[in-house]
Amino acid sequence: MTSNRAWYVLQDSGSDPQPQGPFQRDELILMMKRGALRVESLVAAVGSSQWIRAADDAELQDLFTLSAPPPAPLPPVTPDVGSRTVTDGGRALPTHYSFANAWSLSWSMFARHWAQFLAMSAIYLAITVVLCFPVILGVIVDAQSGDGKPGALYLLGSCFSYIVSFFVGIPLFAGTAYASAELVSDRKNIGDMFIGFRRYGRVLGASAMVLGIYLACGIAAAIPMLIFSVFGAMLASASQNELFIGLGFGIGYLITLAAILACLAMVIVRLVFAPLIAIDSRLGDIDAVGAMRLSWVQTKGLNWSMFGLFLLIVLISGLSIYLLCIGYLLLGMPIFFAAIGATHSLVFRSKVATAAM
Repeated sequence: MTSNRAWYVLQDSGSDPQPQGPFQRDELILMMKRGALRVESLVAAVGSSQWIRAADDAELQDLFTLSAPPPAPLPPVTPDVGSRTVTDGGRALPTHYSFANAWSLSWSMFARHWAQFLAMSAIYLAITVVLCFPVILGVIVDAQSGDGKPGALYLLGSCFSYIVSFFVGIPLFAGTAYASAELVSDRKNIGDMFIGFRRYGRVLGASAMVLGIYLACGIAAAIPMLIFSVFGAMLASASQNELFIGLGFGIGYLITLAAILACLAMVIVRLVFAPLIAIDSRLGDIDAVGAMRLSWVQTKGLNWSMFGLFLLIVLISGLSIYLLCIGYLLLGMPIFFAAIGATHSLVFRSKVATAAM
């Protein structure tokens, strides 16, 4: 039997049962062989708030050949991020998201799996350069023409690269982020970089919705700059003082910049993980809309912290370019993907909001 579902397992630790997971079916089989999963073990499928015996789950019944004992009373416990146990190389890792935990896990992953991150970054960067080759070719041709104006080849190359980057680059980015999240559990498989192409439609659907929302936010944020620029021009015309033109534009620009930052922190950060959720089978079989919903629900109250973390990571990645450019490959990209993987693991894999499923 093949299933994309995942389950939490309630591990009995005395008076305080501890939910762990989610685990896929093959992982539950290994747990059963080790004795960690028994007939009477309580499980809850992702998206369910009900604990049942493993032997009573329709998709797990065939794992057990022994008769099941009388059912144990169900404890009033639902899967929670704070009680999930995560280990990496035998060391305890953070079990819930916070800025400090995400940064600590990001740096730990970067240090432990640097070679893997370097390999994935090199592959990702090489493919990105290939996707951008039409733009590079257009720049070279325009530079040789010497007129200083963008030519038709550059414009066509840019359009082609943007289109190809969406249909190829986004699934590749989501897959690289997924492979990074897998490193939290020491699962090293560079082939996971291309997993986005296996759930291609879901990744593109979620990405298109995120980009559409971002574009709408950008348009809305640009309105103040347009209004103040027009108002400044009107004042300049009435007073014969061109200072009002610059003043109006400056005020509008600052308001627009603040609006864009607020949009990034309050909206985009809460949705940007949707393409990655859509391909993460550990979270269940989720379509593009469900991935958007889950991303929005799980990041409630975390957006400003996540925004601060991403600003820090982007700053480090940007500054690494100045390390003879090679610093971006050796430091910037690996730490960036480590942060993406760590954040996804802490925010989404450690807890599933049943209301979003």
